[in-house]
Amino acid sequence: MKLFIFEPYSWAYCGGVIGIIAETYEAAIDLIVGEDLVRAVEEANKEDVRKRYPSNYSYDDILESLRSYRRKHFSKLKKDFKKGHWDQWLLTQTFDVPKEKKARVAFDNWNYA
Repeated sequence: MKLFIFEPYSWAYCGGVIGIIAETYEAAIDLIVGEDLVRAVEEANKEDVRKRYPSNYSYDDILESLRSYRRKHFSKLKKDFKKGHWDQWLLTQTFDVPKEKKARVAFDNWNYA
């Protein structure tokens, strides 16, 4: 297993990093994007959350607005980023973690504020 460290590419004033333990880079991205989607679906299914949105918002609009991570915003290379995106994550470090057996998000201390 490896620990993949991602740092924000262009939103540095908020700081924070994400650390994901997985076998491959692709598995790490699948994990955090998948967990984020599950969290967003759970939120979007709450009536009190849906009431906060304008009546013309569809369920998909609400779900999309509740998402934090998308596959296209993670990269190994700076050149792959589009200027102006605040939620881009650059792989900056990879460490071997030989005793880990389970893939997981080890830490996610991105400052959302």
